[in-house]
Amino acid sequence: MSAGRKIFIRVSALLFYIVAFFGIQVVLYQYMSTPSPPQSHIFYSEENTPDYFPILLKMTDAAGNDGLIIRSLSMEDYGRAGTKELPDNSAIYKAGGEGMLS
Repeated sequence: MSAGRKIFIRVSALLFYIVAFFGIQVVLYQYMSTPSPPQSHIFYSEENTPDYFPILLKMTDAAGNDGLIIRSLSMEDYGRAGTKELPDNSAIYKAGGEGMLS
C-alpha cells in the first residue's frame, strides 16, 4: 500500500469516529430533552397524597339542565376525613363501567 492511501484510510476512519461520536451525542440530547408522555393513571399512597384532586361534577341549574364541570377539591375538606359536602345542585359524575370512587 502506498503512503497516501494509508493516510487517506486513517483520516477517513478518524472523521468517521468523530461524526459517529457527535451523532450519538445529538441523538441522546434529543431523546433526553423530549418530554415524557402524559400519564393516564396516577396511583397515590398514604405518603404521597395531593392537596387537591380533580373531579368531574354533574351540575344541575335552576331550569333543570344538567352540565358537567371539572373542579379541584381540597383533600382536607372533601377527602375521606373531610367534613364538607358537595353543593345541593351537584353530584359526582360517574359513567357506567368507568370505575368507582372509594
